[in-house]
Amino acid sequence: MIERLSPLRPEDERYLVEAIFQNTWGVRLKPYLAEDDYAALSRLCDPLHPEFALRRPDFHFLQTFTLATGEYLGESTGSDRPVAT
Repeated sequence: MIERLSPLRPEDERYLVEAIFQNTWGVRLKPYLAEDDYAALSRLCDPLHPEFALRRPDFHFLQTFTLATGEYLGESTGSDRPVAT
């Protein structure tokens, strides 16, 4: 779990701007948002805009990661599907 609260350290701000705002959200979300919503998101993600989210006093960021592993034992269910373990 990654959790960050305002005020952010410069390295945390750089990570969030580059990894989240630009590379994860950015233009990738544009096809899924209404034009007004995308414009609002763009303002919140723009370090040069007065509404920039990372400088809000109430900014609170949570990020989780999920890792799943599995093992194929080579058995069969009688069909072409492997048995999950």
